[in-house]
Amino acid sequence: LYADKGYQYAEVKPEVASMPGGPKLVHLTFNITPGPKVRIEKVDFVGNKAFDDGKLESQMKNNRAHNWLSWITSNGTYQEAKFDEDAEAVTQFYRNNGYIFARVGQPQLEVIADTADKETRLVTLKIPVDEGQPYKVGKFEFSGNKVVKTEGLRPLFKIQEGDVYNEKNVRKGYEKAKEIYGSLGYMEFIALPDLDARCWDEQTMKPDPNCKPEDPKDIVDVTLRVQEGQQYFVNRLTFSGNTTTRDEVVRRELNLLESGVFNAEALKYSVSATGSSHVVRRSNSNRISWRASFFAKAIKKSAWARLVLSILCSERSLLSAFKNSLSISCSSSMNCLPKNAFR
Repeated sequence: LYADKGYQYAEVKPEVASMPGGPKLVHLTFNITPGPKVRIEKVDFVGNKAFDDGKLESQMKNNRAHNWLSWITSNGTYQEAKFDEDAEAVTQFYRNNGYIFARVGQPQLEVIADTADKETRLVTLKIPVDEGQPYKVGKFEFSGNKVVKTEGLRPLFKIQEGDVYNEKNVRKGYEKAKEIYGSLGYMEFIALPDLDARCWDEQTMKPDPNCKPEDPKDIVDVTLRVQEGQQYFVNRLTFSGNTTTRDEVVRRELNLLESGVFNAEALKYSVSATGSSHVVRRSNSNRISWRASFFAKAIKKSAWARLVLSILCSERSLLSAFKNSLSISCSSSMNCLPKNAFR
């Protein structure tokens, strides 16, 4: 708890004293010495050559050097628990610039001095970095896709052979592919990139000894391994929470039909449309806004995978313009894309 607030040198010493009344009764006292608060005066990246310290530090959100805006942004306080988040941001920056094997090591605090009142300890935050080398895209292929052919998926990824590998562009292409599969009822679709760097042994993390001198050593072949999942159909539509607007009014705004293919993109558009002017009614001279979400429950029947969609409606009075929101909850039988899928 103290470390999260920047007190890395806090000490906690327990003190146990016997109490009268029995051998099992004791008085436990924790003596806490907070120590000086750690303030980052400088962030020093060690081992970086492609990007300077300022560029890498700007990628971090939590552990940045103290500056004249720190009284607003709280920059300068060392937060050890949040360093992994900063390291991930720096690593992602490298991967967006072709450095697919970049690694960020564990930080070290180098003490500069204590302030006169001994309340603050000024430190340099040293962060080791192993950049590796930048890679360009060689082959870009797909595997596991049967519903949508490679010819239909490839144009979604704005990556050409010879381009510097950029993971951000892979993510953008994935989101577009996810929309296409979602419109076809494949809501469990995921795709994970498999990177194969030429002339590099990922087991030993060293150059491949079998690589010929004339072979290119800065090329990475990308294979997007697709897991399409099962196609889902709409089994039943149910509504709850709509005390002012009738079911048939909401139903006609949904571009989904019972027994039809579940179209995730159509559902997103439909839920947004429920907040449009022709759906909103007036009650007691106040505007009624719609906030809707849905919970999809998967059931298996015959050869079809069907969904029971529960549309959760929330009506509330507003005096100003309203906003629409859509949240999608996955049941235990559904797969959501892992946060670190692109690793």
